[in-house]
Amino acid sequence: DVISYSKRGWCRMEMLAKACGSGLSQMYVCAGNGEEVLELSEEDEPCLSFRVFDGNFTRASDKEMLVEPVLGLYSLLLHQSQAQEVHTILAEIKQDRDKFFPPQYFPDQTTEAKVLFGNLVNLVEKSKNQTPDANFLR
Repeated sequence: DVISYSKRGWCRMEMLAKACGSGLSQMYVCAGNGEEVLELSEEDEPCLSFRVFDGNFTRASDKEMLVEPVLGLYSLLLHQSQAQEVHTILAEIKQDRDKFFPPQYFPDQTTEAKVLFGNLVNLVEKSKNQTPDANFLR
């Protein structure tokens, strides 16, 4: 179901990638025994979370593999910030930036924190300010 799907980190990454590409429209979930496909409704949206790193991971170290893709998607969002389709996601990011881009995390079975995003988000935002939107995707 939507709730259990939305709790998993890799599934949140899938939703984030889809939403960054074309917004929240035309997102579908399987219902019941998996034979029925339903489009997500407005009622489902509160259940969704794009905070990839707050999701559940079998291996916490998988988070390291997602840093660069998430930064790339964030850069895409910043360059499309005028588009209505991305306002929901940008608002979620601005609500708690450190939850969306945790500076550090705790690898599998350790108590010692390891750098995850560090200052990389600041560099992406700085880069956006130096790149005209009109030329970004050319």
